[in-house]
Amino acid sequence: MKLDNLQKTLPLFLIFIFLLTLAMGLKTNFFKANKKASSLLSFDKDVVENIELASQDSSIYLQKESDIWIISDESESTSAAKEKVEAFLQTIGRLDDSKLASVNKDKEASFALDSESAKTITINGGASQWKLSVGENTPDFLGNYVRLPDSDSVYASSDPLSQYFSIDYFK
Repeated sequence: MKLDNLQKTLPLFLIFIFLLTLAMGLKTNFFKANKKASSLLSFDKDVVENIELASQDSSIYLQKESDIWIISDESESTSAAKEKVEAFLQTIGRLDDSKLASVNKDKEASFALDSESAKTITINGGASQWKLSVGENTPDFLGNYVRLPDSDSVYASSDPLSQYFSIDYFK
């Protein structure tokens, strides 16, 4: 008797699991092909001459003199570790639009990307300038929310950008 009930309910259970998996796949766009991610900031790191990392209470400046990076803030000026500056530029160059978090301008404050709380990264090289606003950490603390100037689109980065707003990082 029990074996007969099991034979009747097993196919129903398998159909339920299949439908549940199908529903989860549709909810997470599992079956939808993702568009190719585009870089948020396209620049040649070799032409970068200076960088400003500004938060509400302080600013850090990186200036390239010949092949040496000098870092300064309001209180000190010293040589920066070249490999750390290059790692920073590679991280910024990797930022892409694959993790769209919001397109609602009214939600900028909830990501700490409004004018009162956002940190900014400004990169200058040659006659070009690239800017990026950096907000709060993502929920997993492995990245930050970012936004380009004059854009309502907010993206989640895959790298923690907050660490760069300390002069000690680049020493």
